Amino acid sequence: SQLSGPAFEAGVYTIHLGNEATIGGTTYEAQGEWQPVPHLYYARPITDDFAFGVGLNSPFGLGTEWDPTTPFAAVATESLLRYLRASAVVSYKVNECLSIGGGLSLNYADGSLQQSPGFPVEFEGDGFSVTWIAGIHYQPHEQHSFGVVYRSDADFDLDGTFTSPLGSSSAWLDFYTPPTAAVGYAFSPNKKLTFEANVEWVGWDSFTSLPNNFNPAGAIPFFWEDTFIYEIGFTYRFSDEIAFSMGYDYNESAQPDAVYNPAVADADRHWLHVGVTRDGEAWSWSLAYQYGFSDRTVTGSGIGTDGNYKAEHHAIMAGLRRRF
Repeated sequence: SQLSGPAFEAGVYTIHLGNEATIGGTTYEAQGEWQPVPHLYYARPITDDFAFGVGLNSPFGLGTEWDPTTPFAAVATESLLRYLRASAVVSYKVNECLSIGGGLSLNYADGSLQQSPGFPVEFEGDGFSVTWIAGIHYQPHEQHSFGVVYRSDADFDLDGTFTSPLGSSSAWLDFYTPPTAAVGYAFSPNKKLTFEANVEWVGWDSFTSLPNNFNPAGAIPFFWEDTFIYEIGFTYRFSDEIAFSMGYDYNESAQPDAVYNPAVADADRHWLHVGVTRDGEAWSWSLAYQYGFSDRTVTGSGIGTDGNYKAEHHAIMAGLRRRF
């Protein structure tokens, strides 16, 4: 609802995950490779008060691969989740200060999970789910603006195949992604500088297990916990064309020690961000770099994953925008 005309954006976010585990004095490194994730968005005003938009992105996903010789190979050797979300939304400008919006999303998940409890086994399946989103934008003054957004959870019935040395058979797994809610504030003391701060809640508490029909032990336990993400940053405009941004965020871990799963390798993680944007009359481009790091010691695991887990992640984002 803040657009003066139609706009299109395309981009790619690519990340290199660097995970390692030290157990019993031996260090194991997960195989790392660059994993690209694309995004596409288009939005346009319909009237002075209404606007609509469509988008394609990937809010969850990526993969981790460990050597089958690790002590936790019976829990996880490789995991991969491809997740795509196609959304259609509308917004309404209530007045010059307040806008509201909402819409629906069709989500597609394609996941695989490999374990090696003495021999390699693998599940691979895919499925669809529908979710919704709602948001509010409030700007009582040109220097101050607030935003609130909520995204619903998604339940998937992944239908696929379970493969073991005995052969392949049809299988299913119930998969879940959490609801999220975020509150943000932006302050612009002048036209060159903007400060931003956000707090995001991620509702992992409902993610207790992965029911399935192929694991002899039954549902795969998770019992994750709700988490928060805290974000701060600023953007400085050197001119009407060039802007520089920096930021930091802190991601709380959702995985308790008792059910720690190296397939996800979650931890309390710090992220540092830096980026630059160049705006033209019709075209704009952005380039950003992220560095994430964590160091976690797991004790009291009930599934045999005690150890020290470190991570160093690198990510690059490139985006191109066209205004009409």
